[in-house]
Amino acid sequence: LNGSHHLGIVQRARTTQPTLKMMGMIAFVVCLLVRLVHAHEYMGFPPCRTGKCEVNGMIMGYESDNPTHQGTTELQNTGTLMGSPEGGFTGEPADAELVKHLFRYNYAYKNYACGGSPIVVNKVLHAPGTHFNHLLSNCAHHGVGDQSAKVNPKLFDMTTPPPEGETVFNAGEEFEVTLNDFFHQAVMRFALCFKDDYTCNEQHHFHDYILGYHFNEGTMGCEDAANDTCAFTVVFKTKLMMPNRPGRAILQWQTDTEDARSYVSCSDIIIKENPSGKHAHLPPDVVMCNGHPLCNCTIVDEPAFGQVGLHRQCPMGTASPYLQEDMFGKTIGVVEQWKAQLGVSAFCDLCITNGCGSTCGGSLYGIPFYQGPTCSNEPVIANCSTTTPHKSALPMYVECTKETCPCST
Repeated sequence: LNGSHHLGIVQRARTTQPTLKMMGMIAFVVCLLVRLVHAHEYMGFPPCRTGKCEVNGMIMGYESDNPTHQGTTELQNTGTLMGSPEGGFTGEPADAELVKHLFRYNYAYKNYACGGSPIVVNKVLHAPGTHFNHLLSNCAHHGVGDQSAKVNPKLFDMTTPPPEGETVFNAGEEFEVTLNDFFHQAVMRFALCFKDDYTCNEQHHFHDYILGYHFNEGTMGCEDAANDTCAFTVVFKTKLMMPNRPGRAILQWQTDTEDARSYVSCSDIIIKENPSGKHAHLPPDVVMCNGHPLCNCTIVDEPAFGQVGLHRQCPMGTASPYLQEDMFGKTIGVVEQWKAQLGVSAFCDLCITNGCGSTCGGSLYGIPFYQGPTCSNEPVIANCSTTTPHKSALPMYVECTKETCPCST
């Protein structure tokens, strides 16, 4: 992304007092977050280190290098995570970077690129019939909450031997990634870190080889969000291109989610030398990014329809939905902002296959309390239906280097 050091302050949405409708929705979503947390989105193939965890979350935004926040354990406050430093859902956001959805991580995860930050202490959450205390990471069979990073560092410290082994790929060849479970609206990113270059524990270690991005709306595996046996059966697949560089590496899948937390998975891989590979002619520092606009674009305060796209302005959030009268109003969430900037057809092209059912249709199901049931998030794609397949237009590979596609995420 271009212009990373010239970021302006995004336009703030108007502040309102919470309505009864808003508070009811908040209570419902928090309860659902608590009840359904046992299986939240992760990278299934190649297998990630935390695949057996119930959730491996992280926090985006909030002044990632602000020294006044160093050492605090109050980041677990659900209100703070969702957009208000007071712990509620009104007031100015603590950091304008949060609403941009450009992978601006919280300082607590600066050195924990694969999750498990011990700086964050999970707070006990209370909901009817529950007593839950693993809002951000739940690897309880390895350790308690995020303290699993201390009990079993092999889950999060990429310098330790990989507990799931290493998956082998060929350099310069296309490969497929599988994502699993229940998905919140987000933009996702795929990136590599070579172990010969870095420890692969810090966020910036993954900036040299960004393989691609996708959008997704809230997605579940059946029409009934309360049915745990089928709601968490989503399987997404997408293809990416390995760089023409052999070596041991970490493949990171990270989301920047419009939710209380974002998500991350990291997988240990080996990339084999492949002289006959499709891209064997490319230098080892060249990345074939999947063609999403975030592969190479310029950040502006207010992206304009007709000017957003690859090599043009970046699609991004400009206002928090949590500062509106209706926190899930269809004109204010980040999905609606992306759609307004890109147009519906282009937005659907950039979604992962079957991952934007509320707007683009397909074989999976939109979530009623996020973007709505399938084909209900107007405006929707032409001929939107559950019987009309949705297929992403990506990958449409674009050749990138750090010089030609500088990254600020």
